Parts: sequence; C-alpha cells; structure tokens
Amino acid sequence: MPSTNCLHTSHHQIAEAGYRGSVARDENRAAHGNVCVTDECLACGARRARLINGRHEEAGTWGPDAACRRAAAINARRQATRAIAAVPAIRLGESHLTVDEDGMICVDGGPWDVAAYPAPAAWLRLAEVARRAAIRAVALEAEVTP
Repeated sequence: MPSTNCLHTSHHQIAEAGYRGSVARDENRAAHGNVCVTDECLACGARRARLINGRHEEAGTWGPDAACRRAAAINARRQATRAIAAVPAIRLGESHLTVDEDGMICVDGGPWDVAAYPAPAAWLRLAEVARRAAIRAVALEAEVTP
C-alpha cells in the first residue's frame, strides 16, 4: 500500500541492477535497455524503480513505505511459522522426518531409504507449502533489514 501522506520530495538511490522490464504503466521505450535503479524516500522509506538509459528515464510508482514493508515481513514470518507447525513429524522405517524453521526437510535417526519408505504425497505437499512460506518470509525480511 503506497504512502499517501508523503510527497517523496527527497530520495536517494539504494540499488542498481540491469534492465529487467518496464516499471511504469506509461512506458518510455527510450529508457529501456540500460539500468534499473531503486530509489528510497528519505522521509517515509517508500521505494520505486526507475529505468535510466542515457538521458531517458522511466519512473515507476512509489511502493509501500518502510512501516508497511515491516508489517508485511512480520505477517509473512507468522504465516511461515504456522505452515511449518502444520507439518507433523513422521517416521519412515528407521528415519524421522521433520521440517525445520527454514522449511527444510530434516532426516534424523538413520539414512532414509526413499525407495522402501516413500514420504506420503500429502506430507510432501505440506512441507512444500512450509518451504515456500519460509522463502517468502526471508525475502520480505531482507527488504526491511538495512
């Protein structure tokens, strides 16, 4: 949700990457092909992408402010924690399968003979949901960590 109280009059560049596609609804094709920079508002922390190719620019809209990004990261971490907790520990042969706080499958108690003791498809689906939630949480947390 974009910040509505800030005019974003003072900002600085925080990142630079190669061109990766249009950033504005009204494209300026002359700005395509060189670099994409990320600007951050000094007042509220909102961010926008801006394409620069020589003297040509294409500016995207300002995105969520820092407080909104922090709230999204906290919410994503809560969702990941719930998804991980929903994956029960199971025993397959001599092995115990669990999912850790990063959403990774852990095997304890000896080697897991996958051919002899395949994990149930429903369990694997839960583990995949947990892993995807953890990846999303880490990505959103990286956006708010200086």
